[in-house]
Amino acid sequence: MWKQHWRLQWLPFWYKGMQLIKDDSCLREIYRLLKFSPASEYQDVELNKAWNNTRFFEEKEQQIIEWTTYTKTDILYSRYYWMTKLIILYETVFGRDESLRQAQFKIIESIDWAEEVDCGILEQIETELGFAED
Repeated sequence: MWKQHWRLQWLPFWYKGMQLIKDDSCLREIYRLLKFSPASEYQDVELNKAWNNTRFFEEKEQQIIEWTTYTKTDILYSRYYWMTKLIILYETVFGRDESLRQAQFKIIESIDWAEEVDCGILEQIETELGFAED
């Protein structure tokens, strides 16, 4: 399968060579490239965006790796970013949800399978988003 040898130009986050994929323009371009159609699950626009991006990185991980130059690490930490954002937005509207928090923990386990978990990156994401464990 042909692999694109260009990096999308919207690279909003650099940390030890890892790229967090969170820029709207970048995500729209990857959605288009992989023919991913966002769904309207919730009435809140930002909650929908976080839900769709979380779903996208989970469902399309292998295709993103094959069709872009993003790495598995980029995708896993991006999944963590979007799941954390989803938890914050979801729990603001609907209250605490343990299943979402369990899914967040499973992402950390996936990162651990791929490489050593960098807690500094996780903390930076949580700080940026204002996520606090209760």
